[in-house]
Amino acid sequence: MRNILILVLVLICISTSISCSSYDKNNAIIKFHGRSLNITKLLNSFPYDKTRWVGSIKQKRLAFLRQADGQQLVSAVELYGTDNRPVELNHGKAICEHDWSSSLTWEWKIRHSDGSVFFRADENNNESFNIYRIDPYSKKATKLTDATYVPGYSFNPDETKIAYIERMGKEGARSRLHVLDLKTMKDEVVSHDSEAHQFTWSNISWQPNGKGLILTSLIGGDRTKGNLSYVSLVGKITDLPKVLTDTSVLRTFPNALKHWYDNDEVLMLSGESGVKNVYRLNVNTGIQTALTNLTANVNFAEITTICSSRYLIVAVGGPLGSAIYRYDLAKPSQPHELVHRFTSSIDVLDLRRDRILVKNSSATVPVKVQEIEIGAEQSMVRELAELSQSVTNEIVHSTVKPILINTFDKIPLVILGKQYHGKLHGMLYKPTNPLPKGKDIVMVKSFYGGRNKYDPEIQIMCAAGIYVFCPAPRGSSLFSSRFEEANDGDMGGNEIIDVIFAAEHISKQLNIPANRIGAFGHSHGGFATLRLLTFPGQINGIKANFNWGFGISEAGFGSIFNEYEYSNIKQCMVKEAGGNPTDRAVRAKWDDRSPINHVKSLKGELLLIHGTADQRVPFSESQIMYDKLIQLGMKDRVSLVPLDGAGHSFSRNPDKVKVYRHKFSFLERLP
Repeated sequence: MRNILILVLVLICISTSISCSSYDKNNAIIKFHGRSLNITKLLNSFPYDKTRWVGSIKQKRLAFLRQADGQQLVSAVELYGTDNRPVELNHGKAICEHDWSSSLTWEWKIRHSDGSVFFRADENNNESFNIYRIDPYSKKATKLTDATYVPGYSFNPDETKIAYIERMGKEGARSRLHVLDLKTMKDEVVSHDSEAHQFTWSNISWQPNGKGLILTSLIGGDRTKGNLSYVSLVGKITDLPKVLTDTSVLRTFPNALKHWYDNDEVLMLSGESGVKNVYRLNVNTGIQTALTNLTANVNFAEITTICSSRYLIVAVGGPLGSAIYRYDLAKPSQPHELVHRFTSSIDVLDLRRDRILVKNSSATVPVKVQEIEIGAEQSMVRELAELSQSVTNEIVHSTVKPILINTFDKIPLVILGKQYHGKLHGMLYKPTNPLPKGKDIVMVKSFYGGRNKYDPEIQIMCAAGIYVFCPAPRGSSLFSSRFEEANDGDMGGNEIIDVIFAAEHISKQLNIPANRIGAFGHSHGGFATLRLLTFPGQINGIKANFNWGFGISEAGFGSIFNEYEYSNIKQCMVKEAGGNPTDRAVRAKWDDRSPINHVKSLKGELLLIHGTADQRVPFSESQIMYDKLIQLGMKDRVSLVPLDGAGHSFSRNPDKVKVYRHKFSFLERLP
């Protein structure tokens, strides 16, 4: 029966795709309320991926993913020019001939010994990730592994070997740990997981003496029961990993860091206290000692030596800024020292002795690469790479303002060391040239919002005169582990109430009625969008209502159970939705929170966008939602845009142009 359903869906998809793809793909001029938007130009003006960046102080190189002539190419610029002026990113040159536009790449690393770029990538958007190496001299890409799925890898200290995890199926399947010699290409299985302690997405940390490896494992596959496990490289494959951490403590994805405190103590990043901090963990005794006690999540930590003294360098971030701190390991009783504070988001690209390389990004300053000298009493900042002002002017079409709003309970929120109760943070993007009154539109991001980081999609909507509001509902990772985990087991519950309160707030502040306000989101955000538009009015004993004018769901799912059953992220769904669906009460809860079961309550108009090759959220989820609404006589209120061959992310320019064409056509039809 299911095979017949899949065949029908494929045939429908093909016919729908033909009707939706009849426009000239080379004509990217879109008319919207009297404006002409050149989508290709807007996309190409910032041709860089938001997250795929890596740098090396030793190699004096910055590498990144860049669109060029319809392709996605791994490119690089040389840093530290002789004239002390920052290099412009548009001077970057391709270091690989392969086109990655049909692939998704993750976990970029640079080998500092030769400048080679490594990352995990799939083929044809199929989420079958393996490790690839880009040789900057031959410009060739080499596939180093041949696994069903590689969820993590790391170099050994001298960068001659890679340890990697091989998962032999979907999430929750058995996994093995390999060591690959990059000189001989000998690949050896050194350990495997068990049903009780399953390997997962993880950094792998090499013991300095080379005798062992540490990685993350989950008790019974439960994402809230993360531990660090030690694998001896002097034992046999039959030896199961030794669990080091206290298994009675709840942790979500603790992480062993690259540099150890000493040969017996690894550095661990863990959020078990409610905030992600750094700990020392002894591999012999299991004794755990806190090294930091910060109120904001640590997102980078590494040990370095400056003038014969050892320091722990950490970076923390939040929606209104970031900071780098320094701890003198010889003086553990002394408080941390502030090295540098930023008003934007940063990603640490490299740390070498007394210098740290960061990529700096804010909502209106897309990218700036800087070197911070961390050894002096007063930090010295050197600008290394940036966009030209003319390019920035072409791609930034808004001002941005942080906003605090009230929510329904007293959930704690920490921003820049200050604690609030019952508040949520959001970022409001005001278009430089808004639509006229009566035609004004607000798009409210339904999940993963609130970051002070450049987002080309938001700026394109602002170029069209549309307001974009990005609140950070509970579950967002910007503040603390406690806030991030506040929606565990409550998918479709209080996180949805948060967004409703955000929509009510922005409607009043901008004096724009609900029928001109819509929700949008991707993946979990796509689900949240569908949930918001079909929300029955009450959950967890809390009443809330907002009469949305529209919703745009990208790669969203209408059934929590179907997403659990047919996607490749079972463990994720159990963590987010809570419980086991074999339990009748759990299944009833999941069904009650699934938008597919509340379609009669649909508010406003709905646009569904989905890649037909999506493995994370199957295309059938949008198709079934669309069919159900058609059956109920709502064909004038719902549209489905299939993207042939696209996976969970839409990385190809033709797909992006198609998406924007349908979005603006949909929005212009709003009453």
